Amino acid sequence: MRISGPDFGPFPLILIRVGGAALILLPVLFTRKNSKVFRKHWRGFVFVGVIGTALPFCLFAYATLTLEAGFTSLLNAVTPMFTALIAAIWFGAAFRRVQILGLVIAFFGVAILSWDRFSFEAGGAGWPILAVFGATVTYGLSANFSKKFLAEVPPKTIAAGTLLFGGISLLPLGIWCWPDNSLSGISTGSWACAICLAAICTALALLMFFRVLAGNGAMAATTVTFLIPIFGLWWGWLILDEAIGIRLVIGMIVVLLGTAMAIGVVFKNSR
Repeated sequence: MRISGPDFGPFPLILIRVGGAALILLPVLFTRKNSKVFRKHWRGFVFVGVIGTALPFCLFAYATLTLEAGFTSLLNAVTPMFTALIAAIWFGAAFRRVQILGLVIAFFGVAILSWDRFSFEAGGAGWPILAVFGATVTYGLSANFSKKFLAEVPPKTIAAGTLLFGGISLLPLGIWCWPDNSLSGISTGSWACAICLAAICTALALLMFFRVLAGNGAMAATTVTFLIPIFGLWWGWLILDEAIGIRLVIGMIVVLLGTAMAIGVVFKNSR
């Protein structure tokens, strides 16, 4: 997204990402068994496709026009925290004191990362940072929704159905904002990144995500975002020459510690 976003723009890029992934997985819906499940749960697929796929992907694509890939991946690490918070509100689960402390620590880590960038004036990154947080909230909402209402649906069917409706929802804005020079003015590298986003980072990734979600629950599935900062910083440094400063590392440690406490990965026996 960091490479291809500036060339395509957020909406066309995510149309390629989600629409391309939907085309890859569309044959899954053609079997008799899956087509029956699809007709029964299509409303749920619409919700997850729009709220849990199209919307957060667009928010991230917008954010990466301004924010570095590594920095964006660090903010994305709070996804499990919002997943746990939404689960507590939705299902009425009580938060222990150590989890509340974890929320405070995680937000303190975010402050370490972004306190000097969270400005809505010219040159500030306030809106892109808010866009990332909005994406993490929608991830948490859709993960809890999927676990509650789509638990009986095979992971492949969920992935294919949500991508289909996510792609359909993106068509109007994607076509409206489609770049005029898409054939001649956009580099081969940007097209390759967009295709990889569709095939690997979306079609393949969602197949694995919904399989983990079905077997382990919403919070366990979203804890994969603990790995994203590590690889986000690594790839950002290797491919995009993004700097890794001491404040970035400290902020990452604080965010991950707070999020781990908030979702009960550490200090499980504490009150």
